[in-house]
Amino acid sequence: MMASYVLLLSLAFLTYAHYNPSGPISQALFDALRKVANSAGTDPTLKGPYLISKAFWLDAKEFSDLGGTWDNCSDQKYSESVILAYMERYATRTRLGRDPSEEDIVRIYHGGPDGWRDVSQIPFWMKVKKQLEHVRC
Repeated sequence: MMASYVLLLSLAFLTYAHYNPSGPISQALFDALRKVANSAGTDPTLKGPYLISKAFWLDAKEFSDLGGTWDNCSDQKYSESVILAYMERYATRTRLGRDPSEEDIVRIYHGGPDGWRDVSQIPFWMKVKKQLEHVRC
């Protein structure tokens, strides 16, 4: 019984930790990213305020302790935890050879693991950057 209680508390803590974005993604960046993503329209193959694909979600889950289902991506905070898990896997100093910037994070979010070096992701980054300037004012 006590072990079950400790496990439950541990799971609650992990869930809470994922619901409180920290690290390389500021709330301002999340806000700007969400606004730009939502301006793209609707797509039934994408879920939630950050338009997360099932493949993105599965990739984020593969090497994290992220629970839930793809349907949970309809929730903003859960979606943020999915993005964090994805970035913990791909937006790293080891992969990029330097600390990831906001631009790197946005381009990886939109263009996949190697989006940070894909020039076709620059227009999306520019939209988010412009939105960031509005969010931060």
